[in-house]
Amino acid sequence: GEESKEVGAAAAGAEKDLEHGDVDKYGIHDHEFWVGTSSAMMWLTYAMLIVLFIVVIWQFIMFQFQTHVVAWTIGACFVALAVPLSLQDIHMHIIHYISPLQRHYIRILWMVPIYSVESWLALRFNDQKVYLETLREAYE
Repeated sequence: GEESKEVGAAAAGAEKDLEHGDVDKYGIHDHEFWVGTSSAMMWLTYAMLIVLFIVVIWQFIMFQFQTHVVAWTIGACFVALAVPLSLQDIHMHIIHYISPLQRHYIRILWMVPIYSVESWLALRFNDQKVYLETLREAYE
């Protein structure tokens, strides 16, 4: 009798906490703001990658297979693979945020998109390489 009341009260308390966007016992963060923002950023990333792909193909055709264009086209392909995978992992850590250590994981995971995009931009726009490297160093 008394024990079942305590269990029922604990379950009601857990449901109440979840209504306010807290983390459940499985580490799922159901706060609508974070889930919505994270999902929106993923869709924005995929849209930008589609635009990048179109620009890369257009440049590849315009410069007719010159060596530097081949190099940055291959680089763009790898950036297009690395950035969404890394952002998806960051997205999952944000949604399933249960430990303060995860902020360090997220910080490390941000190195992949930052370094890959910076390296690709430095390869593509060689004259502005110094400015791009300065921005990258600011993250470190």
